[in-house]
Amino acid sequence: MSTGPKASRGEMKETILTAARELFSAEEYPKVTVRSIAARAGCDPGMISYYFGSKVGLFRESMSLPTDPIESILTAFGEGGPGTGERLLTVVMDVWEGVSASTNFRVLARSLLENENTLFIFRAWFDRNLFTTLANRLGGSDSKVRIQLVTGQVMGICILRFIYRFDPLATIPATRLAAYYGPLIDQQLFAPANLG
Repeated sequence: MSTGPKASRGEMKETILTAARELFSAEEYPKVTVRSIAARAGCDPGMISYYFGSKVGLFRESMSLPTDPIESILTAFGEGGPGTGERLLTVVMDVWEGVSASTNFRVLARSLLENENTLFIFRAWFDRNLFTTLANRLGGSDSKVRIQLVTGQVMGICILRFIYRFDPLATIPATRLAAYYGPLIDQQLFAPANLG
Protein backbone atom coordinates (compact mmCIF):
# COMPACT_ATOMS: atom_id res chain seq x y z
CA MET A 1 0.00 0.00 0.00
CA SER A 2 1.41 3.40 -1.01
CA THR A 3 1.40 6.11 1.61
CA GLY A 4 2.87 8.92 -0.45
CA PRO A 5 6.35 10.39 -0.56
CA LYS A 6 9.05 9.16 1.80
CA ALA A 7 10.62 12.61 2.31
CA SER A 8 9.62 14.73 5.27
CA ARG A 9 5.94 15.50 4.67
CA GLY A 10 5.98 18.83 6.44
CA GLU A 11 9.15 19.95 4.69
CA MET A 12 7.98 19.05 1.18
CA LYS A 13 4.52 20.52 1.71
CA GLU A 14 5.99 23.79 3.02
CA THR A 15 8.42 23.95 0.08
CA ILE A 16 5.50 23.62 -2.35
CA LEU A 17 3.49 26.28 -0.46
CA THR A 18 6.44 28.68 -0.54
CA ALA A 19 6.91 28.14 -4.28
CA ALA A 20 3.20 28.64 -4.89
CA ARG A 21 3.09 31.88 -2.88
CA GLU A 22 6.06 33.24 -4.82
CA LEU A 23 4.53 32.40 -8.19
CA PHE A 24 0.98 33.50 -7.34
CA SER A 25 2.32 36.85 -6.11
CA ALA A 26 4.43 37.35 -9.26
CA GLU A 27 2.09 36.03 -11.96
CA GLU A 28 -1.60 36.08 -12.80
CA TYR A 29 -3.43 32.98 -11.58
CA PRO A 30 -4.07 31.47 -15.06
CA LYS A 31 -0.37 31.74 -15.95
CA VAL A 32 0.76 29.77 -12.91
CA THR A 33 0.73 26.05 -13.70
CA VAL A 34 1.09 22.98 -11.54
CA ARG A 35 4.27 22.19 -13.49
CA SER A 36 5.78 25.64 -12.86
CA ILE A 37 5.06 25.36 -9.14
CA ALA A 38 6.54 21.86 -9.03
CA ALA A 39 9.63 23.02 -10.93
CA ARG A 40 10.20 25.87 -8.48
CA ALA A 41 9.65 23.53 -5.52
CA GLY A 42 11.94 20.89 -7.03
CA CYS A 43 9.38 18.12 -6.90
CA ASP A 44 7.22 16.01 -9.17
CA PRO A 45 3.89 17.64 -10.20
CA GLY A 46 2.14 14.61 -8.70
CA MET A 47 3.18 15.86 -5.25
CA ILE A 48 0.84 18.83 -5.67
CA SER A 49 -2.09 16.50 -6.28
CA TYR A 50 -0.98 14.34 -3.37
CA TYR A 51 -0.82 17.20 -0.86
CA PHE A 52 -3.42 19.66 -2.17
CA GLY A 53 -5.69 17.82 -4.61
CA SER A 54 -5.48 20.46 -7.35
CA LYS A 55 -4.16 23.89 -8.29
CA VAL A 56 -7.30 25.40 -6.73
CA GLY A 57 -6.66 23.56 -3.46
CA LEU A 58 -3.04 24.69 -3.47
CA PHE A 59 -4.06 28.30 -4.18
CA ARG A 60 -6.59 28.22 -1.34
CA GLU A 61 -4.08 26.84 1.15
CA SER A 62 -1.22 29.07 -0.03
CA MET A 63 -3.45 32.10 0.46
CA SER A 64 -4.44 30.81 3.92
CA LEU A 65 -8.11 30.79 3.00
CA PRO A 66 -10.65 28.90 5.09
CA THR A 67 -10.95 25.30 3.97
CA ASP A 68 -14.20 25.92 2.14
CA PRO A 69 -15.92 29.28 2.68
CA ILE A 70 -18.72 28.41 0.25
CA GLU A 71 -19.58 25.27 2.23
CA SER A 72 -19.63 27.32 5.44
CA ILE A 73 -22.08 29.77 3.87
CA LEU A 74 -24.31 26.99 2.50
CA THR A 75 -24.36 25.32 5.92
CA ALA A 76 -25.29 28.61 7.60
CA PHE A 77 -28.14 29.11 5.12
CA GLY A 78 -29.47 25.61 5.78
CA GLU A 79 -33.09 25.38 4.69
CA GLY A 80 -33.74 29.08 5.32
CA GLY A 81 -36.27 30.51 7.74
CA PRO A 82 -35.98 32.90 10.69
CA GLY A 83 -32.41 33.48 11.88
CA THR A 84 -30.87 32.76 8.47
CA GLY A 85 -29.64 36.33 8.04
CA GLU A 86 -27.91 36.38 11.41
CA ARG A 87 -26.22 33.03 10.74
CA LEU A 88 -25.12 34.10 7.25
CA LEU A 89 -23.67 37.41 8.38
CA THR A 90 -21.83 35.77 11.29
CA VAL A 91 -20.24 33.15 9.02
CA VAL A 92 -19.29 35.64 6.30
CA MET A 93 -17.67 37.98 8.84
CA ASP A 94 -15.74 35.05 10.32
CA VAL A 95 -14.52 34.03 6.86
CA TRP A 96 -13.64 37.60 5.87
CA GLU A 97 -11.80 38.19 9.15
CA GLY A 98 -9.70 35.10 8.55
CA VAL A 99 -8.92 36.07 4.96
CA SER A 100 -8.17 39.74 5.63
CA ALA A 101 -5.85 38.83 8.51
CA SER A 102 -3.76 36.79 6.09
CA THR A 103 -0.62 38.41 4.69
CA ASN A 104 -1.65 36.88 1.37
CA PHE A 105 -4.90 38.86 1.12
CA ARG A 106 -3.36 41.41 -1.27
CA VAL A 107 -2.31 38.61 -3.62
CA LEU A 108 -5.82 37.16 -3.61
CA ALA A 109 -7.41 40.56 -4.22
CA ARG A 110 -4.97 41.39 -7.01
CA SER A 111 -5.56 38.03 -8.68
CA LEU A 112 -9.29 38.78 -8.80
CA LEU A 113 -9.16 42.46 -9.69
CA GLU A 114 -6.24 42.80 -12.09
CA ASN A 115 -6.94 39.94 -14.45
CA GLU A 116 -10.17 39.84 -16.40
CA ASN A 117 -9.86 36.13 -17.16
CA THR A 118 -9.30 35.28 -13.49
CA LEU A 119 -12.26 37.44 -12.51
CA PHE A 120 -14.41 35.75 -15.17
CA ILE A 121 -13.44 32.30 -13.86
CA PHE A 122 -14.08 33.37 -10.25
CA ARG A 123 -17.43 34.96 -11.17
CA ALA A 124 -18.60 31.80 -12.95
CA TRP A 125 -17.46 29.63 -10.04
CA PHE A 126 -19.11 31.92 -7.48
CA ASP A 127 -22.35 32.07 -9.48
CA ARG A 128 -22.53 28.30 -9.89
CA ASN A 129 -21.51 27.32 -6.37
CA LEU A 130 -23.16 30.07 -4.33
CA PHE A 131 -25.81 32.11 -6.15
CA THR A 132 -27.42 29.26 -8.07
CA THR A 133 -27.25 26.80 -5.16
CA LEU A 134 -28.78 29.25 -2.68
CA ALA A 135 -31.38 30.43 -5.21
CA ASN A 136 -32.48 26.82 -5.72
CA ARG A 137 -32.82 26.35 -1.96
CA LEU A 138 -34.75 29.61 -1.60
CA GLY A 139 -37.09 28.91 -4.53
CA GLY A 140 -39.28 31.36 -6.39
CA SER A 141 -38.90 33.24 -9.65
CA ASP A 142 -36.96 36.11 -8.03
CA SER A 143 -34.75 33.97 -5.77
CA LYS A 144 -31.48 34.72 -7.57
CA VAL A 145 -32.12 38.47 -7.44
CA ARG A 146 -32.80 38.21 -3.70
CA ILE A 147 -29.61 36.21 -3.12
CA GLN A 148 -27.52 38.70 -5.09
CA LEU A 149 -29.06 41.69 -3.28
CA VAL A 150 -28.26 40.12 0.08
CA THR A 151 -24.73 39.28 -1.09
CA GLY A 152 -24.20 42.90 -2.14
CA GLN A 153 -25.41 44.16 1.24
CA VAL A 154 -23.24 41.72 3.19
CA MET A 155 -20.18 42.51 1.07
CA GLY A 156 -20.79 46.22 1.63
CA ILE A 157 -20.84 45.67 5.39
CA CYS A 158 -17.61 43.66 5.18
CA ILE A 159 -15.87 46.30 3.05
CA LEU A 160 -16.80 49.06 5.52
CA ARG A 161 -15.83 46.88 8.50
CA PHE A 162 -12.62 45.20 7.30
CA ILE A 163 -11.17 47.41 4.55
CA TYR A 164 -12.24 51.00 5.30
CA ARG A 165 -12.59 50.26 9.03
CA PHE A 166 -15.29 52.82 9.75
CA ASP A 167 -16.15 53.03 13.45
CA PRO A 168 -18.33 51.91 15.09
CA LEU A 169 -18.96 49.32 12.34
CA ALA A 170 -15.33 48.17 12.48
CA THR A 171 -15.26 47.61 16.23
CA ILE A 172 -18.75 46.46 17.15
CA PRO A 173 -18.72 42.75 18.13
CA ALA A 174 -19.59 40.56 15.15
CA THR A 175 -22.41 38.84 17.05
CA ARG A 176 -24.02 42.18 17.84
CA LEU A 177 -23.71 43.39 14.26
CA ALA A 178 -25.24 40.13 13.01
CA ALA A 179 -28.11 40.54 15.49
CA TYR A 180 -28.73 44.10 14.23
CA TYR A 181 -28.65 43.34 10.53
CA GLY A 182 -29.72 39.68 10.37
CA PRO A 183 -33.47 40.42 10.48
CA LEU A 184 -33.10 42.79 7.50
CA ILE A 185 -31.44 39.99 5.53
CA ASP A 186 -34.30 37.66 6.50
CA GLN A 187 -36.77 40.24 5.21
CA GLN A 188 -34.89 40.59 1.92
CA LEU A 189 -34.80 36.82 1.49
CA PHE A 190 -38.24 35.75 2.66
CA ALA A 191 -40.70 38.69 2.70
CA PRO A 192 -43.14 38.90 -0.22
CA ALA A 193 -41.81 41.29 -2.86
CA ASN A 194 -43.75 44.53 -3.22
CA LEU A 195 -43.57 45.02 -6.97
CA GLY A 196 -46.68 47.20 -7.22
